[in-house]
Amino acid sequence: MRYVSYLIDDVRQSTENEDFSDTIGIKDYEFLRFLNDGQYRIQNLIVQQHPAVFLTEYTTSVVGGQEAYTLPNKIYMGNKVTQVEYSSNSSGVNYFNPLKPGMLFERRSGNSGYGDPAKYIRKSGQILLLPVPQSSTGQLRITYVHRLPKLDLRRGSVASVTLDSATSTITALSLNV
Repeated sequence: MRYVSYLIDDVRQSTENEDFSDTIGIKDYEFLRFLNDGQYRIQNLIVQQHPAVFLTEYTTSVVGGQEAYTLPNKIYMGNKVTQVEYSSNSSGVNYFNPLKPGMLFERRSGNSGYGDPAKYIRKSGQILLLPVPQSSTGQLRITYVHRLPKLDLRRGSVASVTLDSATSTITALSLNV
């Protein structure tokens, strides 16, 4: 894909909007807004026709007595979870059949209802497990529709990087802004 600044330059040229400043012309942030709106609309149309195209898996460890688990912030429309699976061991290889979606009214408060989860509830960027897991040895595998990242202008570039010779991890990084 081309850099967003090249797309903006092409649109400026095509619309005869090459003369711009703080007081005249269309600002870059407006072009970015329209490009992101277009990307969002295209992804929406693709997901409607081909729901499995943007599927991604996320795995997290289960904590005994913990009901709520935060969903990744990269989820399309904030809640496009397609499947939640539970494994009672920490290796994550023996996933049960997918957990069934539950309703908020099925949620039980207090200590009653501990065991292996059979259902999940989506609630404000989280999933709640029903019943609450009693053991910390399990794992969740959450399949969701991945949201495309927002388009933006290049804000800087890497000037230099220093790597640790033993682990190849970055120890120092400087940017040109």
